[in-house]
Amino acid sequence: MRRVLVLGGHGFLGRHVVAALDRSGYVVEVGPDRPDLDLAAAPVTRVAAMLRASRPGVVVTAAGLTTGSPTELLGHNAGVMECLVRACALAVPGVRLVHLGSAAEYGPTPWGHDVGESDPPAPAGPYGQAKLAATRILLEASDRGDVDGLVLRVFNPVGAGQPPSTLLGAIVRQLASAGPDADVVVGSLDAWRDFVPAVDIGTAVARAAGIRAVPERIVNLAEGRARQVRDVVNLLRDQAGHRGRLVERTGHEDAGDSARSAAVTWQRADVTLAARLLDWRVRCPLEVAVADALRPMPPVGGRG
Repeated sequence: MRRVLVLGGHGFLGRHVVAALDRSGYVVEVGPDRPDLDLAAAPVTRVAAMLRASRPGVVVTAAGLTTGSPTELLGHNAGVMECLVRACALAVPGVRLVHLGSAAEYGPTPWGHDVGESDPPAPAGPYGQAKLAATRILLEASDRGDVDGLVLRVFNPVGAGQPPSTLLGAIVRQLASAGPDADVVVGSLDAWRDFVPAVDIGTAVARAAGIRAVPERIVNLAEGRARQVRDVVNLLRDQAGHRGRLVERTGHEDAGDSARSAAVTWQRADVTLAARLLDWRVRCPLEVAVADALRPMPPVGGRG
């Protein structure tokens, strides 16, 4: 069974990835956290030494920043990828490198359109621009043969360990601090989004680690269904037993994905390629994923 090194394995999606790889029988190693090895600042030779010591057959990167200044976002997304592909070329040339990208790379799409992997990306903000830069670095490295890259473009993830940098995570934090009778204050919830359970994202990564060939380099991970954000927030409130008001204020500083994608009013993914290439589709009901968002993720498994 292939050895898989997961970078960012202690983060939100990284933990789900490690759990899915464990369930699939892979030998999993969780890479060092940022305080021990900052991929945005470390010399390429040091990262290469880490890779030689691990000897992975597959590298998964769930590392990066979702919030910060444009410079920070670029350094901790594109900068990390640049360092990583160069280190892979030195230590494990041609290794399968699975990267968790983002739907933010697409930017605004026409109402009712199913955005596909061949649609031209036009990110609306610094986060999407930084993620797209990382994707392009990986694609170029794959063209050179330095790595065997695959970008899994994650739409709106929901699940255990939901971080406060996301809208649902910010609401969970409000409920935890203020109680079930307090008002929940958010910005506009009019947008439509394609949500995907985090547990299914982990399964997709495990499938991507095991396929023999990568004929396509970018794959959407989503349900293929658009839901109004307000409906999903109300589902979360119902699951939490929230009895207070939901207050939408224009101009309110939402956390995380709401602020990062404010210019995008509609997004629904074409998930045909995920079904064909990975034999994958969303299996966890959104109601279950939303209930999971109210609880912390168990400690990360794997080695490291």
